[in-house]
Amino acid sequence: MNERRTKFIQITDTHLFSSKNGELLGMNTQESLNAVLECIANEEDDFDFFLCTGDLSQDGSVSSYNRFKTNLSKLGKKQFWLPGNHDNLQNMRDASTKRELESVLKKGNWQIVLLNTQVPGAVHGQLAESELILLEQALSVEPKLYTLVAMHHHLQNVNCEWLDTQKIKNGHELLKIVSKYNNVRVLLCGH
Repeated sequence: MNERRTKFIQITDTHLFSSKNGELLGMNTQESLNAVLECIANEEDDFDFFLCTGDLSQDGSVSSYNRFKTNLSKLGKKQFWLPGNHDNLQNMRDASTKRELESVLKKGNWQIVLLNTQVPGAVHGQLAESELILLEQALSVEPKLYTLVAMHHHLQNVNCEWLDTQKIKNGHELLKIVSKYNNVRVLLCGH
């Protein structure tokens, strides 16, 4: 198999508000995103796309998603989104194209499976049966492709008292599926 490199930049937990002046824990989230994108623009232009792993918005507003999309678009790269616990999935859909919310990406020798771990109204994560089926199908259909599985919530404790309450409640079901396949190379989360 011809080994073509796939390179992406993960953007996560930008927590944008409808207002550019929105702050989370005393930090202006728009200014924070601007600084990250400026750093990327100055230091790293050799990548294929942005993988955006949730909590793109803090208030779930369409305007915050539109601004997020516009900001990243300035670097001329595709972007792929999945929701986090602070996101409003319907407003994400309204602000994005179908391409940005694809669940399975095929890039060179890799496939990337983007799983929705959001439980509306809750901070913890949970994989719906449909997400587990999606993962199993992607892995069985493309057993020769390396696979990266991306989600917002983490699978295991990270030794942070408040954050450990927000992990995926049924992460063991994901791990059970993954253990049946030898092509899974990366489990990636936001938070």
